Parts: sequence; structure tokens; C-alpha cells
Amino acid sequence: MSEFVESLNSMPMPFSFVIWLVLIILGGGAFSTVCKEVRRVVCRRFDVNLKRDLIDRGLEPEEVERLVAAAAADVREAQSDSKDLPAGGVVFGNVIKS
Repeated sequence: MSEFVESLNSMPMPFSFVIWLVLIILGGGAFSTVCKEVRRVVCRRFDVNLKRDLIDRGLEPEEVERLVAAAAADVREAQSDSKDLPAGGVVFGNVIKS
């Protein structure tokens, strides 16, 4: 690894800068992808545990699916509403708070 870094640093300035920039961008993209996948797995695990808890409490599977579908619709609606908000702000009536 250190040989790779030394070989990059020994290149002329514009070339080494471009290579470092590309490596940083690719590393950031990989990190972002890993974070998204971890979030997806955690959300899925939460969803499964919620359904399991609701069934353990005595709800019928049809009721559980209806509740989960209704909650998902509420989340989608809230997300679509948040796109209309100003950047960094939340609207309370006619007042924008950031």
C-alpha cells in the first residue's frame, strides 16, 4: 500500500492530483453504497420485527399487512410533502422555521 502511495506521489503534479481526486470520488461512492445497503438491511430487519411483534400480540396477518401498508403510504406522503419545503426549513402554518 505504501509503495502505491509513493508511486502516486512521485508522478508529476497534475497527474497525481487527478488520480487522487478520482480515488477519493470512487472511495466516497463505495462508502455511500455500503451505507445505503446497511440502512436497507436495518430497515428491513425493523419491518420484520414489527410484523412479528404485531402477530405475537394477536393480530391477524391481513390486519398486519393493512397496517404496514397504511404506514408506508403515510411515509410516502410525508416524503413527497417534504420536497415542497424550503431548503433546511420546516413550514409551520405560514411561518418558516429553520
